[in-house]
Amino acid sequence: RDGPVFVSLCHWSAPLPWLTMGSHHRLLCPLGVCWRSGADHSITVEQAGIDKGAIIGEQRGEAKTLLRQLTRKFGPDCAERYRERVEAANIKQLDAWLDNILTAESPETVFH
Repeated sequence: RDGPVFVSLCHWSAPLPWLTMGSHHRLLCPLGVCWRSGADHSITVEQAGIDKGAIIGEQRGEAKTLLRQLTRKFGPDCAERYRERVEAANIKQLDAWLDNILTAESPETVFH
């Protein structure tokens, strides 16, 4: 598609520019970035926000679970020592650490 894309935000619409990126188009908007695929599947600003919130919620939940498991297995000092690292990790890394803690002999083997 050529021309502006209109996105409805709280009962008002605004033309927003978009850039072609292969078969996807990146929609630039003041609330973030949305993607439109060439197959006419569109993601609204609202849906992009919901998706981002779900990812953040999943990351926080996994971090909380790992910190709790570290506390139960190695003591509260251990969880505090690794808190910053755990809270900054992405979901893929947290999944690996959550698997590692099941057989870990020490905190270091969780994160190795």
